[in-house]
Formats: sequence, C-alpha cells, structure tokens
Amino acid sequence: LIGYEEVRYTRGTSTYTDKREFYRDEFLNIPLHGQRQGSASFTVPADTMHTFRATDNKILWKITLEGDIPLSPNLKEEYEIEICPAPRRER
Repeated sequence: LIGYEEVRYTRGTSTYTDKREFYRDEFLNIPLHGQRQGSASFTVPADTMHTFRATDNKILWKITLEGDIPLSPNLKEEYEIEICPAPRRER
C-alpha cells in the first residue's frame, strides 16, 4: 500500500509535477512456493490523508503487486484505490 502526494506547479513557461511518497506498508508477502491465491486486508492509519484531488494538488493511494517469477517476466502491477475520509464521530 502506497500513499503519495502529487503537486503541479509552473516555473516560467514550463509546468512540472513532483511526486512524494508519504506512506508505504507491505501487508502481504507470500513465499515463492506458498499459496497463489487468497485475500488480505489492511488498515490505513488514522493520521494519514484520504484521497484528495484538486487542480494542482493530489493525495493518491495505490496497491502495488510485485513478484519474482523464475524463467518468466517478473510481475509488477499497480492499482489506484480510493481512500474515503473517516466518518465524523459524534461528540
């Protein structure tokens, strides 16, 4: 699970986009000869930002799947996911 920020800005006549990772957690690691299917769950820490999109600023989250496969091309897939804000608690 990876959380990162994207910031777009203009300097002169050029536009740039910077990306900065602020969260990373490996929540599943299956050995080479382990099971090849299943499910997993994760918890997003309460003190991190939910998904956010504005004109020049974004907070994005993705799940990355990586695998070393002998005698085959390695696996690396990324899936962007939406993290919703936590519900407000009543006082």
